[in-house]
Amino acid sequence: MEQRNFETEFNPKPTNPNAFSGGSMNGESTAKNVQDAMGHAQSAIGSAKDALGSGVQAANTEIDALKEQISKLAQTVSQLVQSQASTTKDQVMSAVGSASETLSQSAHAAHGTLTSVEADVESRIRRNPWAAIAIAGLLGLLIAKAIS
Repeated sequence: MEQRNFETEFNPKPTNPNAFSGGSMNGESTAKNVQDAMGHAQSAIGSAKDALGSGVQAANTEIDALKEQISKLAQTVSQLVQSQASTTKDQVMSAVGSASETLSQSAHAAHGTLTSVEADVESRIRRNPWAAIAIAGLLGLLIAKAIS
């Protein structure tokens, strides 16, 4: 933008001694000064428009860059959430599998113990049938007493 020194361009001291004393004014000089002032004003307006246009363009560029960064951030967060969900799912499935395996082993051990106890009781009953009948009768009496 062109800078001018208005002190030297605009001289408050008239060159025409009759200019402010009610004498005749030079019409051409005044018209030229007005035209010069209008030219400077139009030039300043054009410069301001150019500056405003480039400012708007720079702002739009910054906004576009921010939009792109926000989009990338949203995508990264989405991927992180999916990754965490997948990891959590894998951990839950592993825990369920481990619990299932432990439960299966416990059930197998309990079955083995029950089978062993059953075989032991059966062999005792075969060796002492009268003792087994007495124990069964005693248990029956105790249950009947408890119920009534």
